[in-house]
Amino acid sequence: NAYMEQVLSGFSAGDILMLQNEISNLSWLLERGKKKGMRIMLNPSPMDGALAEMDLTGISWLMLNETEGGALTGEGEPEAILRTLLSRLPGTQVILTLGKDGAMLGDGKKILRQPCFPVKTVDTTAAGDTFTGFFIGGLSQGMEGVKALDWAARAAAVAVSRAGAATSIPSKEEVDRFSGI
Repeated sequence: NAYMEQVLSGFSAGDILMLQNEISNLSWLLERGKKKGMRIMLNPSPMDGALAEMDLTGISWLMLNETEGGALTGEGEPEAILRTLLSRLPGTQVILTLGKDGAMLGDGKKILRQPCFPVKTVDTTAAGDTFTGFFIGGLSQGMEGVKALDWAARAAAVAVSRAGAATSIPSKEEVDRFSGI
């Protein structure tokens, strides 16, 4: 924890802390980030039983897929997953990714749906990471949730239209130019 404390010392309230479940000492990091007043995005992948025991209240964004959402809620339908998570985590925006069916964003007041942009799919390896990175990147640039969701979907569409993982991730300029097929 000493190393993580050293890293976190360079951040302040309002900064974004992105976490996923494969990080060591996740529970400690969540608590520490909350105490610093950081905005926290959590991706619960890979799912395990320990996550169900963690206090997820106070995170800013929870981004997960249908399988992970079902595991956390016991629900099977996307809207039921989203509503259950929103009721358990007031104040958290929940982004539920639905593969070829796009994504949903709920904030407790409304649910937005973001379709995928139709492209010829070559390789889906980096789709999720691209979507997540562009979504949080958009938010950090001041985009509203709906705009960041659209931008992330465009970036993921570009990424899946190319082969490879890191090599398929588009630049900001490529995403800004992308309009779909």
